Amino acid sequence: MRCPTPFQPDRGNPNISQWSLSDSKGLTARLGQGYVEALALSPDGAYLAVACDAGLWWYDAASVSPIALWKGEARDFHNVAFSPSGRQVATSARNFVRIWDIESGNLDSSLTATHKGWICATAFSPDGRWFAAVKDDRDGDAGYLDIWHAETGEKIPPMKEKGVNHWSGPLTFSSDGRLVACSTNIGHDQKSVSVWELETGTIAAHLEGAKARNLCFSPCGQYLAAGEWASVQVWDVNAGRLAQSYAGYGERLMHVSYTPEGVLRAAGQPQPSDHGSLRIWDVEREQIVFADEPRAGWTGNRGAVFLDGSTLAYLNHLEWRIWEHGADEPRIGQHTHLSGFNSLRFLQDGKTLASVGFWDGALLWDVQSADRPPRRISPEGEGCFSMDEAPDGKLFLASFSESDHAVRLREIGGSAMPPVEYRGPIFADVRKTSISMAAGLVCHNAKDGSASLWDARTGMPIRILDLYCQPSLSPDGNYLAGEPKGGWNIWDHQTRECMLDADDKRIEGRNLAISPDGRLIAGYEHSEEAVVLWDIERREARLRIALPEEWDHRGDDCYYAFSPCGRYLGCTTDEVGTEETAVQIWSVDTGERLAVYAYPGAGCLAFSPDGSMLAVACFSGTIRLWDIAHLVNQAP
Repeated sequence: MRCPTPFQPDRGNPNISQWSLSDSKGLTARLGQGYVEALALSPDGAYLAVACDAGLWWYDAASVSPIALWKGEARDFHNVAFSPSGRQVATSARNFVRIWDIESGNLDSSLTATHKGWICATAFSPDGRWFAAVKDDRDGDAGYLDIWHAETGEKIPPMKEKGVNHWSGPLTFSSDGRLVACSTNIGHDQKSVSVWELETGTIAAHLEGAKARNLCFSPCGQYLAAGEWASVQVWDVNAGRLAQSYAGYGERLMHVSYTPEGVLRAAGQPQPSDHGSLRIWDVEREQIVFADEPRAGWTGNRGAVFLDGSTLAYLNHLEWRIWEHGADEPRIGQHTHLSGFNSLRFLQDGKTLASVGFWDGALLWDVQSADRPPRRISPEGEGCFSMDEAPDGKLFLASFSESDHAVRLREIGGSAMPPVEYRGPIFADVRKTSISMAAGLVCHNAKDGSASLWDARTGMPIRILDLYCQPSLSPDGNYLAGEPKGGWNIWDHQTRECMLDADDKRIEGRNLAISPDGRLIAGYEHSEEAVVLWDIERREARLRIALPEEWDHRGDDCYYAFSPCGRYLGCTTDEVGTEETAVQIWSVDTGERLAVYAYPGAGCLAFSPDGSMLAVACFSGTIRLWDIAHLVNQAP
């Protein structure tokens, strides 16, 4: 039976970008489709459903193109599972499950978990009688397994097992719906899998030592396959013992799935930082069925889903790929499901927004075409850390190579000159770089707390510093900020004079911002529970801005940005007791709050060169563009 067509709220308009916009006034565009939390293929393989913070994206599997975006309440879409008939889809997030009718888009039922907390895995039984959800131990509480009758929504008595201190994902049902298997812990880092008989509520098997990132029963129900990093285990459920173990898959997360005929296949997904190939094995024969090495690397560990051992949907950077058994090549479609952002900056043209992602490399977005995929820049085998634009408009990228222990600075889209390399003594896990092309300087630091300041033209070292993390150069390159002792030091790197001593605890937290003229630093002052604007030359606080009472005063994770004119300061901070983040804009002259708005997971931010736009990156993998004039005019 073919699954019904998903409800499409804007079926008549093919412009996908409209689904990425919000009704919020002042919001001009949203870039990115959201970080992938979970995937599911419809039972007939016609549709791919992608759960993320932006909502539930629907893709046509044949063309690998988006056809609809379902939006719900905040955090509705953290997991996704299809019913066996393909007529319903279940989504879940924090201690609730919603079951939707696919054809109409209406909510059929809502199920509440036993305990509050994140639901990490969900599944329908193959016969459609049961629905299960597992709460993990993310909040410090024990995990929990809930099972409902799918038709009535009635919850069956909770399953308990002596010695098990918590449940966690993944989970799976046997093909006849008689058994459910779920990963459990019996102590600190003592992994196991418990198999329960649903009708009686009794344990059928306890597979001690079973480690699983995903699980799948064989069609006969006797065997349970478990995929883990670089290994696959097959357990005999009837005997309660390990039947076979397979290894030698390299550093890959293994996704396991049985075909209806009982052939066990495993797909090995490389780590996000790995540029290796994805491979699919016939496990028992130890034969490679399919191998794919895309042009770009991989993103996230949740970016793959198997259907009956014959269809695999997976994503790499900016591409969806769907493989079907027997095909020599996968079907390919574009996406902008990103993992997150380390930094943002507008280029001088005011039309291009540059972002650096955790795994996605450097991305160049056309802010006037929100539906256009960004240009991705990621040197093979290297991690991207920071970008800067020289006064003449040339764009430069700093990256680090673990293979040959070199930090490289290269021009993007310009000359074919080889990159400038730094090969100094500091290479213990480079964590961040900062560039000032105006001054021709690069600074990067290592996990051991040391940092190197070097010449961007020659790669020659200038100075070795004692920094703990987050080196930041002022735009003109005159000052260098670092955090050696829990607070920030500011140096005049030419005279080596300390302009702000960390011992004074004036500015703390993980982030700060330096004004365009290089005279002011914005950061968090714990002793005053305020954002402080520090005058570097006068060595004194010019202004302190007290945060509103409803917002978190720790300030550790605040992000800051000055407008190009230097009149405004943007800041993100968390709301106490919620998952909201406030984006606030203040007057640098008076400290008056000019605008505030909230949404989950706001991170780094950047003003456009003319000061008319504010870009805010979310940890959920989206970027929002706001009209500054509208925000300021709507000031409280």
